[in-house]
Amino acid sequence: MSLLSTIADAILCSSERVLRLVVEGSSLKRGKSPKWLENALNLEITGISKGSTVLNINAPTFQESMPDYFSQKKLWKPKLIPDDTAISLFSKSISDIVKGNLESDLYDYNVLQSLNSFRNILKKHASELNIISSQKRADNCKIGGDEIARIGEIKVKIPESRTVALSGFFNMIEHDHRRFQLKVNNEQSVDGYLDPKFIDIEDMRPLWGKKVTVKGKALFKPSGKIHSVEVQKVRAFEAGDEILGNVAQTQGQFKFSEEFIRNQNAQAALKKVWGKWPGEESMDEILEALSPEIN
Repeated sequence: MSLLSTIADAILCSSERVLRLVVEGSSLKRGKSPKWLENALNLEITGISKGSTVLNINAPTFQESMPDYFSQKKLWKPKLIPDDTAISLFSKSISDIVKGNLESDLYDYNVLQSLNSFRNILKKHASELNIISSQKRADNCKIGGDEIARIGEIKVKIPESRTVALSGFFNMIEHDHRRFQLKVNNEQSVDGYLDPKFIDIEDMRPLWGKKVTVKGKALFKPSGKIHSVEVQKVRAFEAGDEILGNVAQTQGQFKFSEEFIRNQNAQAALKKVWGKWPGEESMDEILEALSPEIN
């Protein structure tokens, strides 16, 4: 019973986070869960045999659990497939992780954290856990030692979320999930989600199709590119905002390490003269002496 509960919690938590990431742009949210999420996670155990290690689970399709998502006309292609389920997304997320797809929209740091909870299950009770779909072979997946190791490798690559300011054209609003797109100067599109604590989506109507500047918390993919921005402030574009129109890839670990080493070398060079100046040497002479070590 304890093991069954642990496995069920791990599957439910991981599936919920992947689904929220796809629909809402963030895998972890506070407050009461929306009804569509509860419906999609309404999984039923339909069979278990004595002595068997197979658990039969029925999961509703998104067409069944989230009909409004597909019935309303959208300005862009829906991110969900009608006959997929929450467990389908769970499986696809693991597949992208194993393939090393660093541009995937199906996992972030919090999704990886929940998938990592399978580590203790495998350590104590089984060598691997298989999810097998009776209808869609593409939804099959395995979680074992190799998959857990891969999860750990990718998790350390994801940059921490941070506040950013971006400028671009305010494009394609989706009212249901407070989602929009921001077209920036380098032809990239950034998904934005309006934070209801700070912004009323109805106040955004006059800005639709116009150039704006937004500020909010950016969430990143393992590749270092922005996955989405939880926007807390929006205003009309102003002169001087041009510098905010390019979406740069955040610093990777290697680049950061290079800069850290370079800064350490510069500091080591400065220690040679720290506390020994002023003296008779001119500033030009000091800089000339230091430049080879700093560079």
